[in-house]
Order: sequence, then structure tokens, then C-alpha cells
Amino acid sequence: MDGVLAPSVSNISVPHLSGIFVALDDTTASRSSWQDDLQAMKDVGIEFFIVRSAAVGVEFNATNASCPLGTFDSYYPARAAHLSRCMRRQRGNADALRTVLTAAKGLGLGVHLGLAYPDGAANSYARTANATMWLKEYAWFNWEVAQDLWAQYGAAFNGTIRGFYTGLEVANSVFWSEHTEALAGHFLQPQAREIHAQLDPSLLVWSSPYFVGNLTRHAARSITDARSYAAWWGQLFSRAPDFGLIAPQDSMGAQGNSFQNVSDYLDAMAAESRLQRRAVWSNVELFEVWPRSCEWPAQCHGRHPAPFERIRRQLANEAPRADLLVAWEWHSCLSPHGSTNASAELYMEYKSYVLGTSEDDDKR
Repeated sequence: MDGVLAPSVSNISVPHLSGIFVALDDTTASRSSWQDDLQAMKDVGIEFFIVRSAAVGVEFNATNASCPLGTFDSYYPARAAHLSRCMRRQRGNADALRTVLTAAKGLGLGVHLGLAYPDGAANSYARTANATMWLKEYAWFNWEVAQDLWAQYGAAFNGTIRGFYTGLEVANSVFWSEHTEALAGHFLQPQAREIHAQLDPSLLVWSSPYFVGNLTRHAARSITDARSYAAWWGQLFSRAPDFGLIAPQDSMGAQGNSFQNVSDYLDAMAAESRLQRRAVWSNVELFEVWPRSCEWPAQCHGRHPAPFERIRRQLANEAPRADLLVAWEWHSCLSPHGSTNASAELYMEYKSYVLGTSEDDDKR
């Protein structure tokens, strides 16, 4: 719709997204410009985005003492000598992160930089007796990446870079509740403390845990109920005073959470967060498994943008319970320049929704 100004938080009257994750891949990291894509993001009132990871794990070997988390590819030219031992190659253009940050700065969008995201096998290794050592190694590697990113981008993009996303996705499984001290003392607090002390005290350090908890799919003995899970996060907050906040994933994409389950857990986690003087965000999953008939624990073939009506209900359910909403994920689900026509269609529906117009009006 020509001539319509980009909305701001002050004039969007419906539950809406303030932030969204961007998962770089070989295709998007090779772009020479992000101007059009990020302008589309701004046009629907999104004020910041989260780069999922600056370095992504590609191979894990539990016996590799020099790289205990495995080897990584990066989306920026890692320069710190102590990182080079575990960085395999650089993905995308000469400096994909700088390209993204430059476009964001020009448009006035904020950016949270994800740090390192280990290989899936490494994440599985964390769920063993080696969990404490793994958390220590992960925290240290994240801190090395944070220093390298800040040295390269901190001065040029001061004010654009709003924080760091830690990448660890803990869940409401009984396993994690047994590692409170290690998670707070060896992972959350050390990273946040050093980032605030040595880089910039205004940077937000946060994570996006998830809650499965759907008793139609999981045995009650294997999960932590809403009140207990929230109380556990309260313990983590109290033991990690520099750690900022959580944006719980609603787990409605692949795990099939119910709206009731989401409200139960989010209510409890929000109350505990505020008791610990933290804001709470909610991470709205914009996708569904594909084909729709596929159900956990089957190995589904892929993901697909969810119908907008389900997303509208998610927004309405979660907005009253959280301080703001973020979502997973831009390129695969919502971008008009995304990976499928379905993402462009969902973008037009969402744009009409936040602007309060019909789709026909928006296409004029």
C-alpha cells in the first residue's frame, strides 16, 4: 500500500512482534545488501532482530581436546588467534555480519548478535555426565567469540548492537533441573559478567529456553511442571545477577504445544522473572512441521510457515503475558524475500494485520 508509513510500537494497536530471529545460511550470508529485506521488517513494526549465530558448529568429535565443542563455520572473519584452531571456514561474503549490521544501522534497527551454536552431536553430548565441563567450554568459547565480535564491530555499530544471545536452549526436562549450579555458575553468569565488565555494561545477555511439557506427548516423570520450571529459572536468575532475561519458545511449531500449556508456563515464568526484576519476552514460533500429518516423535520432513490464523492466536495468547514478543524465524517464515512463496504470503497477511488494512488495500 503506497504512502503508508512504517508503524511504530506506539501506533500498532494489536498484539505484534517487536523482534525476530534471523538465521544466516550460505544463501542469505552471500547477499551484498540487506536493505530491502530489513526495510520490509521495519515496515511491519519490528524494531530489532537477532542473528541466530555468528559461528555454527559443523563437526563434533568428543576426543578433540583442542576443540571440545567441535569445529565451526563463521559468518564473519574471525581474527582472534585463539579462535582459529576451531574455525573451519567462513560462510557467505567477505563479511556477512558487517553487511547485515550496516543495513540495520542505516534503518535504525537494533541487532542482538548470537554467539556460537554447537553441532547437534555436541548438544547431545551435553546431556551426559560431562554436562558441567561442556557448559564451561561453551561459556568460554562464547566469550571468545563475543570479544572478537566486539573488537571488530563494537565501535562502528555502537547503539545498533543491543546485546548478545547465548544460544543455549535448555528445556523443562528433569535432566536440566539437576544442573542448576553448573548452568548458572559456569555458563550464564560468567559470560554476562565478563561482557558487562570488559565490553559494555549496557549490553543485554539473554537466552531463549523452551518448554515442551505437553503431557499428550511426554511422560510426566520426564518433565518439570510450570511452577517448578519457573521457580528453577528464579534460582538461575538469583545465581546469575548479570544475566538479563529469557524469551521462552512457545514450542507450538514442531512440538505441538496447546494454547493452555503455553499460557500456564508463560504465566509462571513471567511472574518469576519479574519477581527477580527481569523483563520476560516470549518467542513465538511461526512455523509448523511439514507435512501437517507428521507428529512427534516421528522424523518430519521439514518446516513450513504456519497458517496466519494460528499465529494470530499465538500473538493474542502471549502478548498479555510477556513484555514483548519475538519470533522464529524471518527468512524461512515471514520475509517477503524468503525461502518460499509461503513466507511472502504470510508477510502480506501479517502486514495487513498490523496496519489494520485488507490485503487488497495493501497490494495497491
